[in-house]
Amino acid sequence: MPDLLAPDGGPLKREEKVLLHAVPENPVSSEEISEDPFYSTLFEYKPDLIYLQFNPMHYIARQRYVSHQLAMNNEEEYNKKATYAIDYPVPLSWDECAVNLVTLDMVRLNKSHHDLDLSRSLATYSYHNIQPHDAHTELTEPFIKAIAEHVAGNEWSKYHYINNILHLALMGKSKVVLGDMPEPLCRMQLGNTIPLETVRDIFNFVTEKMNEHYRENPNVLVTMEEMTLMYFPHIFLMPKDLYLTAMLKEAFPAANQTAAFVGAPHYIPMQRYWVGPPAGINYTQATYVPPKIPNETEEMLVEKQALFDLLLDTKVWSAKYLTNPFMYMTESIEDMSAKDREYFKDYFKKAIQSYSKLRDEKLQLPMKEIDSAK
Repeated sequence: MPDLLAPDGGPLKREEKVLLHAVPENPVSSEEISEDPFYSTLFEYKPDLIYLQFNPMHYIARQRYVSHQLAMNNEEEYNKKATYAIDYPVPLSWDECAVNLVTLDMVRLNKSHHDLDLSRSLATYSYHNIQPHDAHTELTEPFIKAIAEHVAGNEWSKYHYINNILHLALMGKSKVVLGDMPEPLCRMQLGNTIPLETVRDIFNFVTEKMNEHYRENPNVLVTMEEMTLMYFPHIFLMPKDLYLTAMLKEAFPAANQTAAFVGAPHYIPMQRYWVGPPAGINYTQATYVPPKIPNETEEMLVEKQALFDLLLDTKVWSAKYLTNPFMYMTESIEDMSAKDREYFKDYFKKAIQSYSKLRDEKLQLPMKEIDSAK
């Protein structure tokens, strides 16, 4: 059952309602459509806004590119702020994270909105009184492909059911907000908060815990991310808890009914952080990147980011939408010389290799055991 959050964190009921759902990592399946959490929420509450914990950056980068193209063509209908940095990891507002199907059409067809045929547009896909049946049928596969390429960037959520909802909501009549915290923003906050020695200690601790696990359960695979989040959720999950809560607070006043679907680990923390002003978290606080730790060199910053990638089993700084993989060091990649870029790329790779080797040596897990456990 979803949890009802009081608007503005207060005890008084108002017209707006926020339904918060916890989504497990394992796939969710229902024999009857009436038992499906998403459909049952649609039927009972009829939400006009669907809030998903889904990475917004692939879509935002494309939307900002469209704004840039409109600016180049001297159009007036675009967000001027969105043209400054395509990969800036802080959404300008909740509305920038709301998937616009007209924008999706412009991206996939490489056309201006003036040149779109709205009777054969993704925006009218679910309106059968506007879109002919043959056009609806022809658009089904392109619609699914557009979601994969231009919304998800072919990088899906580990919460399988959220991936399903993304398709069902966009291809229905729901307005969808991609509410997850952009990973580069999270890494910048962590990098400017935690000293390098502490990150090294966390890495050594997690490696030792993995070693203990494999000594006791050699055939049960566990990832470094799982072990890291098990012991350090207050470090690696809390920024996302705060961001998800703040972004949801920004978005829900625009709707009468909002249904939010977030990963199960964030469900309880979001309810705790759902406090009204002035005590509650706000968007400015949730997206604030503190100043760099004094006396830390650029090499130390790079080493920390390499350790974060290993601890969380990710490759954040090689994402396709990023034009500046060193934004935790400089706002613009143009401010860094080509020689420095190559130096820090090499330094990052060597740090990954060095700590990976150290981890593997400590684990002492033969490859044949890993293969047999798969």
